Amino acid sequence: MRWRTRVNFQVAVVVGVLLLLGELFFGILGGTQICPECGRVRYVWYWSVPLRPDIGLFKTYGCWHSPAALNAALEECGLQKSHAHQWLLIHAGGSGICALGKGRYIYNAENLPSVANLVRAASYHGDRELLGTVLKVLRDPENCHLVTSLAAGIGSEQINDVRRFHQYLDDHESSLDLVRGAAVGAP
Repeated sequence: MRWRTRVNFQVAVVVGVLLLLGELFFGILGGTQICPECGRVRYVWYWSVPLRPDIGLFKTYGCWHSPAALNAALEECGLQKSHAHQWLLIHAGGSGICALGKGRYIYNAENLPSVANLVRAASYHGDRELLGTVLKVLRDPENCHLVTSLAAGIGSEQINDVRRFHQYLDDHESSLDLVRGAAVGAP
């Protein structure tokens, strides 16, 4: 019986060493990025020298998809324009590294149906100034939460009725003022 224990231990050591070498020779970082302009998301895999993620070997990009809420509203209103994507990190991890980026704020805001409803309502009712302000602040990771606060209670009744939409904006004047103020300092 003693020889079996010894063999099992040796096999466990060999398997452990092989797993460690695999990690050392194939350091893979994976992450998600978002384009603030259109809300497209892409997955990135970055192969690097293990324990030295600053020495990259190559990158691959995964499937792209669009956050359903805002992107659908932009396309529905004819506001989706072609542009060069400017990617912001949402999150990444691998090889013992975990990173959160500022893109996570934009991702969360652009996925809310209430934010899409606000964009639709402003577009349908011809409020170009509000629409431009909302889209500008939505693309700013530091202030996009202000738009989510403004849009928190908006629903289909405000989209379909201009009077109710303006009443909603009047009722939320303080939130609207914060969004307008943030638009002045937004990039």
